[in-house]
Amino acid sequence: MASENTTRTDHPLMAYAFPVSMALLMCYGMELYNHLLMGAGFSVATLLSPFSELLPMAAAVVVIEHFIGGHIVELLMARIGDAERIRIPYGMVLGTVTCIVMCPLMSMVATLVFKHPTIATLLPIWFSTFAHNLPFALAWALIVARPISGAIVGRLSRNRT
Repeated sequence: MASENTTRTDHPLMAYAFPVSMALLMCYGMELYNHLLMGAGFSVATLLSPFSELLPMAAAVVVIEHFIGGHIVELLMARIGDAERIRIPYGMVLGTVTCIVMCPLMSMVATLVFKHPTIATLLPIWFSTFAHNLPFALAWALIVARPISGAIVGRLSRNRT
């Protein structure tokens, strides 16, 4: 997410538009997914339920991505290579690597905040949470959150010029 801070404007707040919109969309999707996994059933109430946890979780995503995840993603992307060398769309590779780095970090946050494990159960619960969330996180990030965030940033960039 932080690695995608390139925008078409010099406005300082635009550097945060993509990571913040991505964090909000990812948190909404993951919270909705987990509510559905817990048997909430698909309803208007279920669609609204993630909003109660959205801001604190999105704030955690932005902070963790900025201080930890973004640096790891940059190192991994440097090992993979530049956009010209990669034959599949660079954004898909970057989004996939970001998900693979951020999902275990945020699964640990979710484990600690929502599942209240003991020391003895922390690792199994965290690994189970990560294993359940990664497939959906990858699909949601690449198919929903990234395109919508890109459209938001593109729209904001056009409005600023």
